[in-house]
Amino acid sequence: MRRLKYLTKFFLSLGLLVCLVPQAVLAIGSATKVELLNPNTIIDIQDQGGRSASAFGTKTNETTFTQYIADIINVFFGLLGTIFIILVIIGGYNWMTAAGNAEKVAKAQQTLKVAIIGLIIIASAYAITYFIFSRLPDSAG
Repeated sequence: MRRLKYLTKFFLSLGLLVCLVPQAVLAIGSATKVELLNPNTIIDIQDQGGRSASAFGTKTNETTFTQYIADIINVFFGLLGTIFIILVIIGGYNWMTAAGNAEKVAKAQQTLKVAIIGLIIIASAYAITYFIFSRLPDSAG
Protein backbone atom coordinates (compact mmCIF):
# COMPACT_ATOMS: atom_id res chain seq x y z
CA MET A 1 0.00 0.00 0.00
CA ARG A 2 2.81 2.38 0.87
CA ARG A 3 4.56 1.61 -2.40
CA LEU A 4 1.36 2.31 -4.33
CA LYS A 5 1.10 5.77 -2.72
CA TYR A 6 4.74 6.44 -3.55
CA LEU A 7 4.26 5.39 -7.18
CA THR A 8 1.08 7.45 -7.48
CA LYS A 9 2.82 10.57 -6.15
CA PHE A 10 5.81 9.91 -8.40
CA PHE A 11 3.75 9.56 -11.58
CA LEU A 12 1.56 12.56 -10.72
CA SER A 13 4.68 14.65 -10.13
CA LEU A 14 6.18 13.38 -13.38
CA GLY A 15 2.96 14.20 -15.23
CA LEU A 16 2.90 17.67 -13.72
CA LEU A 17 6.50 18.23 -14.78
CA VAL A 18 5.78 17.04 -18.32
CA CYS A 19 2.79 19.39 -18.51
CA LEU A 20 4.53 22.45 -17.06
CA VAL A 21 7.88 22.33 -18.85
CA PRO A 22 6.42 23.06 -22.31
CA GLN A 23 4.51 26.01 -20.85
CA ALA A 24 7.71 27.43 -19.38
CA VAL A 25 9.52 26.95 -22.69
CA LEU A 26 6.73 28.79 -24.49
CA ALA A 27 7.03 31.62 -21.97
CA ILE A 28 10.76 31.90 -22.60
CA GLY A 29 10.23 31.78 -26.36
CA SER A 30 7.66 34.57 -26.29
CA ALA A 31 9.91 36.71 -24.10
CA THR A 32 12.75 36.58 -26.63
CA LYS A 33 10.71 37.91 -29.55
CA VAL A 34 11.78 41.51 -28.90
CA GLU A 35 14.62 42.48 -31.18
CA LEU A 36 16.64 45.65 -30.91
CA LEU A 37 17.17 47.14 -34.36
CA ASN A 38 19.14 50.01 -35.72
CA PRO A 39 16.58 52.57 -36.97
CA ASN A 40 18.95 53.33 -39.85
CA THR A 41 18.55 49.87 -41.39
CA ILE A 42 18.25 50.19 -45.14
CA ILE A 43 15.27 48.39 -46.69
CA ASP A 44 15.15 47.68 -50.41
CA ILE A 45 11.78 48.65 -51.96
CA GLN A 46 10.60 47.80 -55.48
CA ASP A 47 7.69 49.52 -57.13
CA GLN A 48 5.33 47.95 -59.68
CA GLY A 49 7.57 48.93 -62.57
CA GLY A 50 10.44 46.88 -61.12
CA ARG A 51 12.48 49.94 -60.23
CA SER A 52 14.39 49.64 -56.98
CA ALA A 53 14.77 52.28 -54.32
CA SER A 54 16.20 52.35 -50.82
CA ALA A 55 14.46 53.64 -47.75
CA PHE A 56 15.17 53.84 -44.07
CA GLY A 57 12.98 51.89 -41.71
CA THR A 58 12.68 49.15 -39.13
CA LYS A 59 11.13 45.74 -39.01
CA THR A 60 7.42 45.64 -38.27
CA ASN A 61 7.36 42.34 -36.38
CA GLU A 62 8.63 43.66 -33.06
CA THR A 63 6.75 42.58 -29.96
CA THR A 64 5.08 45.47 -28.18
CA PHE A 65 4.75 45.75 -24.42
CA THR A 66 1.03 44.99 -24.64
CA GLN A 67 1.69 41.83 -26.64
CA TYR A 68 4.39 40.81 -24.18
CA ILE A 69 2.00 41.14 -21.22
CA ALA A 70 -0.71 39.28 -23.17
CA ASP A 71 1.75 36.42 -23.83
CA ILE A 72 2.56 36.18 -20.12
CA ILE A 73 -1.14 36.11 -19.22
CA ASN A 74 -1.77 33.41 -21.85
CA VAL A 75 0.98 31.25 -20.38
CA PHE A 76 -0.55 31.76 -16.92
CA PHE A 77 -3.95 30.63 -18.21
CA GLY A 78 -2.28 27.64 -19.86
CA LEU A 79 -0.80 26.65 -16.51
CA LEU A 80 -4.21 27.00 -14.86
CA GLY A 81 -5.70 24.79 -17.55
CA THR A 82 -3.01 22.21 -16.85
CA ILE A 83 -3.91 22.29 -13.16
CA PHE A 84 -7.58 21.75 -14.13
CA ILE A 85 -6.67 18.65 -16.15
CA ILE A 86 -4.61 17.29 -13.25
CA LEU A 87 -7.49 17.86 -10.80
CA VAL A 88 -9.92 16.05 -13.12
CA ILE A 89 -7.53 13.12 -13.43
CA ILE A 90 -7.03 12.96 -9.65
CA GLY A 91 -10.78 13.18 -9.00
CA GLY A 92 -11.52 10.48 -11.58
CA TYR A 93 -8.79 8.23 -10.23
CA ASN A 94 -10.06 8.63 -6.67
CA TRP A 95 -13.62 7.90 -7.76
CA MET A 96 -12.61 4.79 -9.70
CA THR A 97 -10.50 3.43 -6.84
CA ALA A 98 -13.11 4.20 -4.16
CA ALA A 99 -14.44 0.62 -4.38
CA GLY A 100 -17.87 1.63 -3.15
CA ASN A 101 -16.63 3.65 -0.18
CA ALA A 102 -19.16 6.50 0.03
CA GLU A 103 -16.73 8.84 1.79
CA LYS A 104 -14.07 8.50 -0.94
CA VAL A 105 -16.70 8.89 -3.68
CA ALA A 106 -17.99 12.10 -2.06
CA LYS A 107 -14.43 13.44 -1.79
CA ALA A 108 -13.77 12.63 -5.47
CA GLN A 109 -17.03 14.29 -6.51
CA GLN A 110 -16.09 17.37 -4.51
CA THR A 111 -12.70 17.48 -6.26
CA LEU A 112 -14.42 17.31 -9.66
CA LYS A 113 -16.92 20.03 -8.68
CA VAL A 114 -14.14 22.33 -7.54
CA ALA A 115 -12.20 21.66 -10.76
CA ILE A 116 -15.22 22.48 -12.94
CA ILE A 117 -15.95 25.67 -10.99
CA GLY A 118 -12.28 26.60 -11.43
CA LEU A 119 -12.56 25.96 -15.17
CA ILE A 120 -15.57 28.26 -15.40
CA ILE A 121 -13.65 30.99 -13.54
CA ILE A 122 -10.57 30.49 -15.76
CA ALA A 123 -12.67 30.66 -18.95
CA SER A 124 -14.41 33.82 -17.73
CA ALA A 125 -11.11 35.47 -16.81
CA TYR A 126 -9.65 34.53 -20.19
CA ALA A 127 -12.66 36.00 -22.00
CA ILE A 128 -12.40 39.24 -20.02
CA THR A 129 -8.64 39.63 -20.58
CA TYR A 130 -8.98 38.76 -24.28
CA PHE A 131 -11.67 41.43 -24.61
CA ILE A 132 -9.56 44.03 -22.81
CA PHE A 133 -6.30 43.29 -24.65
CA SER A 134 -8.02 43.24 -28.03
CA ARG A 135 -9.24 46.80 -27.36
CA LEU A 136 -5.91 48.20 -26.13
CA PRO A 137 -3.83 50.14 -28.62
CA ASP A 138 -0.35 48.79 -29.22
CA SER A 139 2.54 50.97 -28.16
CA ALA A 140 3.85 50.86 -31.76
CA GLY A 141 0.77 52.66 -33.00
